[in-house]
Amino acid sequence: MPRFLERDEAERAEPIEPYPWDGVENLRLLSELQETVVVGVY
Repeated sequence: MPRFLERDEAERAEPIEPYPWDGVENLRLLSELQETVVVGVY
């Protein structure tokens, strides 16, 4: 959505043989938000 800050970051994962597209790994909260965001189960 426009003007909504993403609160997650990740690293690019290289494609592998059965799945020939890029992926993501090491998902985490943005470094700047780790002190202010409460993560819970919704």
